[in-house]
Amino acid sequence: MIDSQVDPSGVGTYSQHSATGATYGHQCVSDNSDSTYVYKNLLSAWYHDSYECDFSEIPPGAIINSIKVYGRVKQVRVDTRFKLGFCIGGTLYLGDQLDPDSSFGWFDQTWLQNPAASRSWTYSDLSDIEVAVSSYNYAQISELYMIVNYTPKKKGALMFIW
Repeated sequence: MIDSQVDPSGVGTYSQHSATGATYGHQCVSDNSDSTYVYKNLLSAWYHDSYECDFSEIPPGAIINSIKVYGRVKQVRVDTRFKLGFCIGGTLYLGDQLDPDSSFGWFDQTWLQNPAASRSWTYSDLSDIEVAVSSYNYAQISELYMIVNYTPKKKGALMFIW
């Protein structure tokens, strides 16, 4: 099994957070810096961002074992919450509610199945996945990416004739 990190590469379906330190949100959350981040400074509402991803490092036909979403998040005021997940076919599929501290910390959630189809992941699922984050009450998100765990497609057996 192989782990492949997949970073945001473009604007996705949802773009409700503001960007700090870069023009677009996907640039803020994929540069390994806490000085760039996305945020929404409004109370009592959930806001969503999703970002296109480049899965070209994963070979065609690979067996997808799991997808783990990582986020680096901090609270700016008490009662900050957020969720990690995906946008698949325009619909958000979010994990458990998480509670960040007042300094940036890492969080992750793993999906063994495609939440849109309630079945194991397939290679073809990758063509329609955006990494997503949803925040409530002043969260700052400085990093967001996926780790795709996969098994390469087995090559056919060779037959030797003597």
